[in-house]
Formats: sequence, structure tokens, C-alpha cells
Amino acid sequence: MKIILSYLINSEIEEYIKGKGIEIIKTIPFLNEKNSVLMHPDIQCFSDKNNFFTYKNLSDYYSKFISNIIVSNEIMQSEYPKDVLFNCLKINNYIFCNENIIDENLLIYLKKTYEIINVKQGYSNCSCLYLGNGYVATSDKGMEKILNQHNFKTVFIDNSNIILKDYKHGFIGGSAVKLDDEIVFFGNIKLPEYKEITAFLQNNCIKYKYFNFPLEDFGSAVFI
Repeated sequence: MKIILSYLINSEIEEYIKGKGIEIIKTIPFLNEKNSVLMHPDIQCFSDKNNFFTYKNLSDYYSKFISNIIVSNEIMQSEYPKDVLFNCLKINNYIFCNENIIDENLLIYLKKTYEIINVKQGYSNCSCLYLGNGYVATSDKGMEKILNQHNFKTVFIDNSNIILKDYKHGFIGGSAVKLDDEIVFFGNIKLPEYKEITAFLQNNCIKYKYFNFPLEDFGSAVFI
């Protein structure tokens, strides 16, 4: 298995994931390294069924590691919404995304395979973490409403203490990665504000790993 993780990922997290025999590809430092969001995997690219989508100004970098790249007609930029052309939430046969923002080539591809659920949130993937068994953790009321309408159950959490470098706070979607039968959190979730998540995981016998430093949003991993 190969996954793309942020260029800024904590070394302890990186070593733990490598210990599972998983090959890690780092995102490319882009534009302004002080803007950590631009280093997030789900900001730079999207992957599905051996098809890899990225911006045309990032394609040379990713072609060193990945084949079958489909290139956007646009370049990645630091201002919203030009930074979220590949940010969409994939759960089962659904894609939750803002259709007015998502890259045209990606949207054409997705419509052939998935049911597209149009949402206002441009950072739809960042804002949600699929826990399994039809449950999604989120701090976004809009996403919670849409998910509930499509028969997903939600675990609403407080994200005010999730670290996101250079921002007020981060999102839960970028604070963990689901690796087969285990969810690896990018920090400590044994805190009162995350009790709903840990209770759900324990009650459903879902394995999880956490670390003894503050939970941080490094962006959602992209699987290759």
C-alpha cells in the first residue's frame, strides 16, 4: 500500500505508519510553506481506482511516484476556492463535494461512478472523518445535516483544540487516517472534547492508535 501524507507530518506518526509496511509519499512544498493547508494531500490531489488527479503545476512532481495521472486544466493557487479543486469526501458510493468548485475533469470522472451530493462546504473532505459502520465524525453543522439526510449517522465533536499551523483550529478529517482495521489519529484523543469519538470506537470494537501530543490537522491522506 502507498499513501500520500503531508510534507509536515510528525516524524513519530510517520515511523508508526511505515512500521505497518506502508510506503509514504510526501506532498510537495508549494508556494508558501507558512500556509500548511497547501501541503495537505487532499488539497493537492485525489485518487480513485488507480486514477490519480492533480494540478498541472504539481504533475511533474507526482509523476516521479505515480502513473496514470490526470491533470487539471488549472494550476493550484493559495486562495480559496482555487486550493480545493480536489477536496471531496468519498464514502461508499457517494461523493460529497461543492460541484461549483471541484475540478472539471475530476467531476466528469466521478459522475460516471458515484452519486454526487452537492454541498456548500468546499473543504468537504477536511471537515469529516469516516469512522466505519455508517458513522462520520464532523464539526460542521452543514455537513452533519447532509450526511444525516443520506442515512449516515454523525458524531459531532468540538474541533477548537485541533491544531492547524497558522490557523485558529483544524478539522477532524485531516487529523487521522483509517488504515484497514485501525484508525491512526495524529495526536491525543484521550481528552473530554473527543469523548464521543472514543466512545464510538470502543463500543464498536474499532482499533485506534493515538499519540501523546496535541491532535493536529496534517490533511487527509490520499491512498494510491
